[in-house]
Amino acid sequence: MGMSGEDIVLSPAAKRVIKYSFECKNQERLNLWKSLEQADSNCGDREPVLIFKRNRSKTYAAVEFNHFIKLVYLYHLFYEEVK
Repeated sequence: MGMSGEDIVLSPAAKRVIKYSFECKNQERLNLWKSLEQADSNCGDREPVLIFKRNRSKTYAAVEFNHFIKLVYLYHLFYEEVK
């Protein structure tokens, strides 16, 4: 059994910049809901992110839907400014 807590341990300096907590899974048969609960329980005051993949597949990231909408909105604002 692995360590408890976050899978990617950030330094205090990195925590000031990266407001995310990462739970990582590389499993052929992922229990998505259990993994999301684990990410949420380990995140503290940061936004939980579930990173998951299986052998010979792409890597995916899952965040809560409202946070995803904020990311899309911020991306759109940045993209429009850069044009």
